[in-house]
Amino acid sequence: MNERSTSFLARLAWKVTLASGISRALALAVVAVLLLGCYNQEAERIERIAQAATDQFHEELSAGQFDEIYRTSDPELRQRQSPSTFIAYLRDSQARLVNTKSRRQFHTGVVLERDHATVEFDYDVDVGNAIVSEEISWIIRDRATLLGYYLEAKTSR
Repeated sequence: MNERSTSFLARLAWKVTLASGISRALALAVVAVLLLGCYNQEAERIERIAQAATDQFHEELSAGQFDEIYRTSDPELRQRQSPSTFIAYLRDSQARLVNTKSRRQFHTGVVLERDHATVEFDYDVDVGNAIVSEEISWIIRDRATLLGYYLEAKTSR
């Protein structure tokens, strides 16, 4: 073989390698986009479940159904809080939220695990004389269960 044909074969081999590398990269990119799409769909589905649970939680809180909220909360929450402590906290929260003018959600966090998901919603709540920060977290397995609830004054007017 002469030098010219060897150079041509080297260039051809490089082009084939580059093309197969590009093909592999494109295939990986397509797979990544498909996986991301599936993740986004699942995250949106989980978020809808948590939002429905949050709406129900707010209704129960407003109606004073504290025992029911505690009874249906996640076992982890019930281990951290005694019924009397958590129910007193819910009663205080209900009183603080009684004059709610508006609620603005400013953060949503969704974490998908193999066997469950967790969702956290954070709100600024205008209660007339103050803005309070409300945080509600859920664990979702076969259904949404309350994992945590926190209410804190941000600003007074």
